[in-house]
Amino acid sequence: MDIPDISKPATLLIEKVANSIGVLYEPTRIVKKAKAEAIAHKILKLSEIEIDEIDQRSISRLLIEERYKQVNIENVIKQALPLLMPNANPEKISNDWLINFFDKVKTISDEYLQNIWSSLLANQANYPGLYSKKTISIVSEMDKKNAIDFQNLCKFVFNVNDENIVLIYNHEDEIYKKNDIKFYELTIFETLGLVKFDVLDYLITGLDVTTNLIYGNKKYSLLSVKQKKSISTGKVLFTPYGKELAGLCKGNYNQEIFNYFEHVFQKEGFEIISRE
Repeated sequence: MDIPDISKPATLLIEKVANSIGVLYEPTRIVKKAKAEAIAHKILKLSEIEIDEIDQRSISRLLIEERYKQVNIENVIKQALPLLMPNANPEKISNDWLINFFDKVKTISDEYLQNIWSSLLANQANYPGLYSKKTISIVSEMDKKNAIDFQNLCKFVFNVNDENIVLIYNHEDEIYKKNDIKFYELTIFETLGLVKFDVLDYLITGLDVTTNLIYGNKKYSLLSVKQKKSISTGKVLFTPYGKELAGLCKGNYNQEIFNYFEHVFQKEGFEIISRE
């Protein structure tokens, strides 16, 4: 990969990937020279053996497959580099985690999905240990529609005292239908292991009179007017893996959705006050 003027965290990430999955990234000039020498060596070796047409087709197929996988891997790495924080610690990422991660990445060619995988890689470098291997496995089972649907679900996520909470009271309400949150999508998320979906309401308990609340990138205080210490969060609950993945959806601010929940909270005896 020809990436000029890369930062120290980016260099460390590339070195970490190289050491973990056995791919060496060098300056373009060296790569081109090595590639030319390798091709020449390959031609000489192939001329020394006789292979039938099936073997030739097998070799061609393997080369095409491996090139396809390598392109996918490098696209994800390149897109992750600008997302690294100055104090990122990619060297602290587990080798096992990286091997598992790139085993999944190599088959991802869709640009939308690659952007998600790049964010996962960058966030893991910024905060080593942020995502479990189980979360990565779940993401690998999601197609593009699943990913888009999950982004829509995250429009209904509030951060309460540093915990991501999804609020789905009645999926038949118009506000959910308008954002493509329906029964089918919720059951898919449950099957994937991202949420638990029940007929009874879940609760947040142990609330203070004033609780920190974040929606999108905006900060609020949730004031318990009636001194209540719990509030219903609806019929959907994130699993630990869902909470991890919901962290990717920051900034999903929707004024209509916010107004809807402001009304719901008022009925429950709570008031939302801006802290900005």
